[in-house]
Amino acid sequence: RDFALEDVTALQSLTTSYGKINGTLVNYLPPVGTKTLEIEYGIFVGYAGDSTSIMHHKLSVGGTYVTNTRMTHRDDSAMNKYVVLKSILTVDGSGDVAAGNVDSWSSAIALQLDGREYGGSADIRLHKTTYYDGSTASANNVIVPPSVKITAIG
Repeated sequence: RDFALEDVTALQSLTTSYGKINGTLVNYLPPVGTKTLEIEYGIFVGYAGDSTSIMHHKLSVGGTYVTNTRMTHRDDSAMNKYVVLKSILTVDGSGDVAAGNVDSWSSAIALQLDGREYGGSADIRLHKTTYYDGSTASANNVIVPPSVKITAIG
């Protein structure tokens, strides 16, 4: 039941349309008897040079968005920090994925975080630092890949 994370090696600039946040796709099959899944993504939101950065995101489970995972992050300092995004899914047999209730799983299902920026003046740049080690030089910027933590509770 192991899973491999996507390799993130570069900056990702979000647009005003939803798209996959690189490094968040996981094809996951929970252990038999799982009743609840806690899914936690850690995303580095880098400095975009604007006075305000605004990011929207939502969790996709097998291609269906979970309604109660829609969130907005805003920072008047234009970010440059690590943001933790948590979601809870129940495995209850109802199959109402949009409500966060997943049917029993017998094969891996794709979990991913999709995101977008609020608008053109609220840029979002992911996975890359600015001002690292006392310098703004691009050679000193560091790629910070996302983290994914899934806790299965029986």
